[in-house]
Amino acid sequence: MIIDDIESFESLLFGEEEEDLDIDISFLLHHYGSDFANKFSELILNLQAYAEAKKNLADKFIRQYKACSQRALKAKSILASYMEKEGIEKIEGSSFSISLVNTGGKTSIKYLKELTEIPEEYISVRPEINTAKVRKALEAGEQLDFAELEQRGKHIRIK
Repeated sequence: MIIDDIESFESLLFGEEEEDLDIDISFLLHHYGSDFANKFSELILNLQAYAEAKKNLADKFIRQYKACSQRALKAKSILASYMEKEGIEKIEGSSFSISLVNTGGKTSIKYLKELTEIPEEYISVRPEINTAKVRKALEAGEQLDFAELEQRGKHIRIK
């Protein structure tokens, strides 16, 4: 029955392990006709909705992660400011010790002038392809030995 085929295919898609999704679409379309097309379309739409729900959930977790990280940074900043103001370099506890230390790595650079006022020898310029100009030339029929227009891809549209 088509429902069994769709459900087994759906279980492959929702399974925890990545499995081979090699199914004979040609056979199923021929054998089940429009009923298969309807069910398969429903499956795709459900998977898209499921993916969107998972993305929204992931976005929520990312927002929570960022909020917690910001709170931790703020707490560290408040403590660092206090320790610096009071001249305290270390606070000992029974489980942890807190030290006020210099940040590692290279020191930051604060630029005092605008880019146009900085001598040329300190400015790097990276070549960049002018994609809009290349596209315009190719679309006008010009032959370029370094680029060509690719064929558009194909995708499934469900109405």
